[in-house]
Amino acid sequence: MPEHIEKLKAAPSQPQRHNATVKTLRESPITGVKTKTVDEKTWVAVDKWFEDQGKYYGDEVRGFRRNSKGQLTFKTGGGYDTIDMDLLGGDGSGRARAAFSKATGIYF
Repeated sequence: MPEHIEKLKAAPSQPQRHNATVKTLRESPITGVKTKTVDEKTWVAVDKWFEDQGKYYGDEVRGFRRNSKGQLTFKTGGGYDTIDMDLLGGDGSGRARAAFSKATGIYF
């Protein structure tokens, strides 16, 4: 992970409210699958949240990769809570999203 992200992770943190920025980079006209990214602060929080659970976010985030522009991306579908299921490894019910927001202060 880049040094500036490591510094953000290491900073002492009392959760302060932050509204995540979710950006759709592309959508397949055939399947409807979307490629999305979130702001850097949110990626840092996702990494730490999975780390605190003994998991690696690269294994948990659906379709995780770094694109040619250096952006961290993930894949989503539709008809369910995509942040909960595809970014946070939940079951689409919203429980993982709620737990993440409570733990980090980051809301979607």
